[in-house]
Amino acid sequence: MNLLALVARERARALRLLRTAISARALAAAVAVLSVGALALGSSRWIVLPRPVPFLVWGAAAGLAVWMLRRGARAVSDEASSVAIAGAVEREQKLRDGSVRGIVELAENKSVFVRRAAERLAATLAPRQSPLAPALERGFSRSALRSVAVIVPAVLIGTLVAARSGDGWRALAHPVDAWRGALLPKIELVDVPTRLLRGSALKLTVWAGGRSSVMLMRRSTGNAWVETPLSLTAGSVTTELGPLDADLTLVASDGRSFSDTAVIRIVDRPFLGDVSVLA
Repeated sequence: MNLLALVARERARALRLLRTAISARALAAAVAVLSVGALALGSSRWIVLPRPVPFLVWGAAAGLAVWMLRRGARAVSDEASSVAIAGAVEREQKLRDGSVRGIVELAENKSVFVRRAAERLAATLAPRQSPLAPALERGFSRSALRSVAVIVPAVLIGTLVAARSGDGWRALAHPVDAWRGALLPKIELVDVPTRLLRGSALKLTVWAGGRSSVMLMRRSTGNAWVETPLSLTAGSVTTELGPLDADLTLVASDGRSFSDTAVIRIVDRPFLGDVSVLA
């Protein structure tokens, strides 16, 4: 094996370790950003926050990961270049300063002097135990192990966030459905009558699973829309409207999705006047 092949072998080991460390750090950072985003979106906050927020969280996670990968790539080009590896081999094998680096830097030079120097160094290094730069490789190995170890708490935090704010993770996993409000069950106005007597009160139940509040919008004939916020308990709420004296239109919304529209007709009580019976 010639000298350049020996250096290439050492460099390949270093590259594997460095790339593992860089990838692990980038992955841990992305998981951390997503966990924070899921926590911020949880407890139905994704409904009231602006619609693009889940996409922005993904963009922040991807942007941070890409930045760390590019930063790591620059570190790789410095720490694991052929010249840097050659220098480490010189130091750890106690060779003359510049002997291996010089050959690597003059790799394109085909002169007989360069070739003979490379052959002598290769003959010296080939029998020695691999790796030829063990201290450098140990340093890269420790860095890779530390970086991989960082993933464990990042994943653990993500799991705890998922247990506490599962809807936040669902909003991140399905951002388009979150935009459309399709992540949660449909809002329902339960058992709304189609007719009521004038002057009656309406007892209305709104079912909206997975939400903490909804907005009830109503409009009686001849009047403007009126919005009433309702807080939910276990996904439902019951409220009373009335007395009613005009036809009523009802719809409930969480800000993303709407219930079916209910229309209640107000009718007058039947009146029976005086009756005369002749026989």
